[in-house]
Order: sequence, then C-alpha cells, then structure tokens
Amino acid sequence: MEGDDSQRGAASTSRRVVSGAGGGGRSPWLAVVAVAVLVAVGVVLTRGDNDPAPSSPRDDRTGEPPPTGAEMEVVETEDASAAYADAAVRFGRAHTFGYRGIVRSAGPSLLRPGPWIAAEVTVDGAVHLPLSITTDVAVDPTGAAAETVTSGAATWARRAPSPDGLAGAPWEPVGGDVSADVRNLPGVPPSRLGIALVVDAVGAATDRQEAPRDAAGRRVIRATVPDQMSSRSSGPEDLDDLIGGAELAVTLDDRGDVARVELTAAPGHPPLEIALDMLRLGDPALVTAGDLAEPIRASVPPDVLTDVGLGSLDMPGLPTTWALTSASLYRPDGRLSPLPTGCGGQVLALEYHDLRAVADGFLFLSVWRHTCDPDEGRREGTAEVAEVAVEAGRFTGSALRSPGQPYQGDVTDGTTAVSFTTDLSPEDAAAALATLVPGQ
Repeated sequence: MEGDDSQRGAASTSRRVVSGAGGGGRSPWLAVVAVAVLVAVGVVLTRGDNDPAPSSPRDDRTGEPPPTGAEMEVVETEDASAAYADAAVRFGRAHTFGYRGIVRSAGPSLLRPGPWIAAEVTVDGAVHLPLSITTDVAVDPTGAAAETVTSGAATWARRAPSPDGLAGAPWEPVGGDVSADVRNLPGVPPSRLGIALVVDAVGAATDRQEAPRDAAGRRVIRATVPDQMSSRSSGPEDLDDLIGGAELAVTLDDRGDVARVELTAAPGHPPLEIALDMLRLGDPALVTAGDLAEPIRASVPPDVLTDVGLGSLDMPGLPTTWALTSASLYRPDGRLSPLPTGCGGQVLALEYHDLRAVADGFLFLSVWRHTCDPDEGRREGTAEVAEVAVEAGRFTGSALRSPGQPYQGDVTDGTTAVSFTTDLSPEDAAAALATLVPGQ
C-alpha cells in the first residue's frame, strides 16, 4: 500500500508547540524531552495549578504576566487544509478499504446503484479503487437485505428477506444485461460507482476548515464538494446533480488517515446523507475473485457461452490473485466489433485482472465461434515487432512481441477463436489460454 508509515512521516506537515513559560528550577533539556513526548503521543495536556510558579514574574516580550499552569497547553499549528490534503492523497492511494455505517436516500443513485430497499439502511462493504470494484450489503430496519457488486460501470445485485438468505439468492444485472450492445471497451479505465465515488468527493473538496473534535478526541475537518464534481472524478456527469456542493465532515485518526466520512447533499439536490467509518485501509484481502465470479457468471446466458464455444469463464491457469472483472457482449451488427474482417457472429469480451496490482496485471480476451479463415485477421509483424508462433494447449496461432508493449495475438482450436492482449509473459499467457474450458 502506498501511504505506509514511512510515507506518512515524510508527508506530514504537523508541528506542535508549547505555549507558556517553563516551571522554575526545570532544566532546558527536560522541556525539550517533554515537548518531544507530547508530539509523539499527540495529546493535549494541561499543567496543574500546583506547579511551581514561573521563574520570571512577567513575559519579556509582552510585559504581561506569564500564563498560569492551567493555561499551559499544546497548540496545534498544522494548517487544516494541509492535513486534509495529506489524508485525501493517502485515501486515494489506499488501493482498498472497507466501510460500515448508514446511508439515507430517497432512491437508487450512483452512490447506491443497487436495489433501493428503504430510506435508511445500514451498509457494510469494501472498495477496490484501481479497478473501481465495490461490494456492499445493505440492511433495512425490517432486516431485509440487498447485496450489490459493481465493477466499473457494470452493476449486479440480489435481494433476500435477511442477510443470511443472500447466499442462495440469484444475481441479476442492474440496468441491462450482458446481451445488450457493448457497454465498455476492454482496457479503458472504468468509471466508478458506489462508495468508491466517496474517494473522489473527498479528494476534490475545497474550503477545508477545522471543526470541533469528535467524542473520541479525533480531528474533524469540514469541506465542500465542488458544484462541477464530474470534471474532477471518475464518475459520470450526473454525479454533479447528486453530490455537487455537498458538505463533508472528514474525521482523521491518530495517524492522520481518513477514519470517517459524513456527506450531506446540498439544498436543492436529491436527499442524501452518508455516515461511514472507513476500515482496513490497504488490506489486500478485502476484495477477492470470489466476490466477482458469481455475479458475472450468472449474467452471461448459457446460450452465449455455447455460441462462442466456451464451457466456462474460469481460467485456472491464471495466478490465484487474478479475477474475472468484466464480461460484455458485442453483437455482429453493433457499432463496435473486435472481429477480424469477414468473420461474423457475436463476441464475448472478457477482462481478467490481478487484484493485487495497481496499473498492471491484465488479460483481455475477445472470444467468438471460429467461422472464417484463421489467417483472415492475422497480425503482421514489422522490423521492430517480432511475430511469434503461439501454442497454448489445444490453441495455436500467432502473436506480436514488442519491448515495453502488451503481448497480443490470435489463436484458435478450430472451433473457438480467441484474440488476446496482456502484460503477462508469453509463457504465462500460453499457460492461461490453455486452460480455457471448451464448450460441450
């Protein structure tokens, strides 16, 4: 995780000073040690009224009597905006985080893209920021539950009378299904949905002001989300209508990290209030392949797999930290088609990613029923790009290798054709492709 302890120390701009004169008879080095201890523990201390009287009856700078022992305190001199900025950067680089709290809303929204089950729900979920993945379980006051998973712009959900019943409930795509025309182009950074958008709101907020500390003594900084939020985020334009101008209260823990976020929509916007505790920042185990596999598999109709000649979306040859993150269908009459010239039929576009990586670790596949000459769409090498033969189990074909560029090629087993782009090594790519399950 970026933002580890060493980065926190380097990035911190916090300084603490002690106001007031030292007690009589105390050595200067003891005062230095006392200040250092106060900086380390980050607490506000007051000296008791029984401390010895100051050694000087008047302050040499002001001519006024020095403060009494009761007035002696640690004064926080760090600028609120700087502390907020440091925390927001680390929040955005956390890779993953969990959350738990309450959401009040009048209906579904970009922040709550799953089923709306009540005006107020308790939520428990996790976010994978680099891949814009969220998992979320919402429970209403009656105990009814809804589970939502987002990956980029795609959303799946299921409902049950109680949280215990969710495991047996069927997943359904929200806002369309995989049989619709192309929704996302493979390889294009996904836009965010769900609580992942809170990170964008925190990072973009301005007018950062110190607020009273919370009941636990933690620092709270208030800020305002810009009216034109969409220009500063990974979200769509209608994000402005939802949280543009919203008020934030961001609580920092004793390490200066975001510990809690409260957001209230601006007047005139759809009602929305969230109050979420942020948990386990940077924990790589928060989002797993199992969180995504079931909803994505359930949303690909069996006839689509049959049509392209696959028996499963699983790729056992990939490392265990990889996951299927997207499945989209391209129609032959769609405006975008990855098919080689002269090939017909529908194409299933699949994306696999390494959940532990940030910008690397990807494999994009376009899979279709082999209905044309295998050389029809063959890629041609150049003096700078080497064309190599590919053997991956039952698949054979060719690929292009160029230093510093993704490895890409086309293979077929005579029934199923696969076009791939990946940053895996040729050996690892072949091992993964060889485990594609053939159709029955």
